[in-house]
Amino acid sequence: LALCAYENWFFNSTRLIDLLGRMPGAQIAIYSGFMHNEMNTLHNSKALMQRLIRLKRERFPRWLVFTPTDPCFVKSHWLQIKRLAKPGELTRVQADILTPEMIEIETMNIDSLLIVLSRQDLELEPNVTLMVNGCAHHVMLSDYTRIELATSEHLSTLTMTESLSQKTFEHWYNDVIVDVQQMGIKQLYMSRCAVVKPTVRGGFVTKLTYLLQNPIRDRYIFYRYELCQEADLELSETGDRNLVLIMDARAKSSLQQQLLADIGLTADAYHIIWSGECFEGDYFALISCPHPSFPERLILIAIYNGDQLDNEYISLMNSFDSNPLFYNDALIYHQGSFHTFRVGGEAPAIIGGVR
Repeated sequence: LALCAYENWFFNSTRLIDLLGRMPGAQIAIYSGFMHNEMNTLHNSKALMQRLIRLKRERFPRWLVFTPTDPCFVKSHWLQIKRLAKPGELTRVQADILTPEMIEIETMNIDSLLIVLSRQDLELEPNVTLMVNGCAHHVMLSDYTRIELATSEHLSTLTMTESLSQKTFEHWYNDVIVDVQQMGIKQLYMSRCAVVKPTVRGGFVTKLTYLLQNPIRDRYIFYRYELCQEADLELSETGDRNLVLIMDARAKSSLQQQLLADIGLTADAYHIIWSGECFEGDYFALISCPHPSFPERLILIAIYNGDQLDNEYISLMNSFDSNPLFYNDALIYHQGSFHTFRVGGEAPAIIGGVR
């Protein structure tokens, strides 16, 4: 029996439907647009409350299966996903305390995993063996221990063990962790955001501006993102909004040139260079990075160097809701393929154009 609701407005009903659709044998009922009085009626149902009361949730379960619906949902009890291998692909971690001396863990699509153990609550011995994707790691446990692992499909490496105080452990265990940095470009739209309208005019720019200002297709929620003119913008302005700037690399304004220099992006009519990678010829790109003056804010550069790839650019933006490419921090479309970048490295190119 599951009663699900999203508190964060960004995670719309499509995520909820996807979650329930992966519950085997479940009977599913979706109630969209519930008002407060309707939710109160549901929550105050005596029959429902009696069923929920009979269910006992284990605070320290000895067996876990965790399949997050979005990359930023990273924690389940004593497990936390630190880094995904490929954002947007199926992610799963299964952990089983087989005996007081043995814990077995299997991961899928996870580069880095954190486990935080309370030895007494989980009835573990001081010396335990972690079997992670078939690799054995022997660990000495204190009362509260933090263990970090680098994982792949058939390999794992123990990268850190650390003793914790009871207070530190309780704080971590009780905390709900949502790692928004795993959302990549989508992270930009999870708070106040403004699209900077360029001085360039034309049908393509108008469409691109609209799609960047209205990326999410949810008919029940109106996502309000701002629009401003580049002439009214100062990069040193204070405020709490993220910025989206549209640029034609063939005719950059002085403000755009300054910004590209500040963030370390080279782009002109002939090539683009980002994170040490150079791409020559026709391209378009979406580059997300911290604001050079306000690191707590983000900037998204939507740049192109010609009109040959207009249809591909528009097709990409029309797939914002469902396309896992937007879970990366940057992407460059060049010669029919996307090259994707994340903090800490480049993910493999996706061959075959816009999905």
